[in-house]
Amino acid sequence: MLIYEKNIRDITVDDIKSLIEDEIDENNFIEYKGELDKNGEKKHIPRTVCGFANSDGGLLILGIDENNEGFDKIQGIKLNNQWEKEKQRLITLLRDTIEPYFDVGIEKLDLENGNVLIIIKTPKSWIAPHRAKIGKKRDFYMRRNGRTDHMEFNEIKRMFDLNNKLTEQINEFRCKRVLKYSSKDTNHYKVIFHSIPLNSFSNIQINLEDAKKYLIDNRVLSPEWNYNFEGIYQSRLDNFGQMFRNSIFEKVRKTDSEDDLVSLVYFEEEFKKFVKQMLKVYESLNIFCPIVFFVTFTNIKGRDVPVDSFNKRRGEIFDKERNILDPSGIIFESEESIDEDISCLFLQFWNHFGYDKKYETRR
Repeated sequence: MLIYEKNIRDITVDDIKSLIEDEIDENNFIEYKGELDKNGEKKHIPRTVCGFANSDGGLLILGIDENNEGFDKIQGIKLNNQWEKEKQRLITLLRDTIEPYFDVGIEKLDLENGNVLIIIKTPKSWIAPHRAKIGKKRDFYMRRNGRTDHMEFNEIKRMFDLNNKLTEQINEFRCKRVLKYSSKDTNHYKVIFHSIPLNSFSNIQINLEDAKKYLIDNRVLSPEWNYNFEGIYQSRLDNFGQMFRNSIFEKVRKTDSEDDLVSLVYFEEEFKKFVKQMLKVYESLNIFCPIVFFVTFTNIKGRDVPVDSFNKRRGEIFDKERNILDPSGIIFESEESIDEDISCLFLQFWNHFGYDKKYETRR
C-alpha cells in the first residue's frame, strides 16, 4: 500500500524514511516542507491542502527539507511539548482560509532528536471545488505535475458540473430504494436509514469480507450475513440491512403492527447510534468523509406520534395526504455535531405531525 493510501494513524517514521531512501520526490500526492515561518505557512498550507482536495488527495509532510539536489535531511519541527496547541492552531488556520471548509487528518510522528514530523492528510474532496483565502485573494488550486497550480476557468466549471451530477445520482438511488419499500406491505410504516459516502459513485469496490467484519465489530447488525448481487445483506424479522459493493449502507425497520404510532423519540436515538457506528465502519474501511446520512419514514399517512401523557394538546397534521417524510440528508465530517444536527433534522418530523418541538413519551 502506498503511503498516501494509508490511514493517517497507520503512517510511521519508517514510512517517511522509506520515501527519503527511495528518493521519492514531490509529486501530485506528496509535498515536503521544512519548518515554516508563520507568514509563509499562511500561504503555503491552505494552498497545498486545497490543491490536494481539488485533485486526488495527498500528504503534506512538515519537517523535511528538500533542496535543488534532492533531500537535505529529516530534521523535524521543535514543538516543546505543545503538540495539542499546535494541532489546534493548524486546524484554525485551515478553517479560516479554506472555502468551503472540510476536515483533514493532522497527526505527528516523534523523531529520535526530540522533534516531530507533522503529517497533514487531505482526502479527495467530493464537495469540490475549494478555494484558499489568502489575504484579500480567493483562488482555486489543484495539483499538476508535482506542484500546486491555479485552476483554469474550465477546470472549475467542470468540478461544479460533476457536483451537480453527483447530487442527481444520490437522489436517483434513494428514490428507487424508498419507492421499493413504500410500495410493499403498505399497512406498516417503515423507517429507512442510508449512509452514502460521496465517493461511492466513483466506481470504488469495497472488500466485502472486511466490510462484514467491521459491521459486526461495530454492532451495526449481527453476524448472520448472506451474499447477493449488490453485496452482502441481512434479513431478520422486521429488519433488513444491505451493504452495497460501492460502500453505501441501507438499514430498514418495519413496524410490528398496523396501528403503531410513529415513534420519533426512539428512532432519533437509533439514527444517532447508526451514524456513529457507520462512521467507525467507514474509517476502518479507509473510506473518508464527507458522508451523507439520510432517514426516511414511509407509509405514515393517517398516523400520529405518541407524546407526553400529561400533555392534553395533540398536533394538527396540515398535510394529511403525505405518505413519505424524506428531508434532505446531513453531511457529517466528524462526530462533533452529530447529536445537535440530528435533533434539528428530527424537528422537521415533529413539525409534520403538528408539534413545535420534541416530546418525550412517558409511560
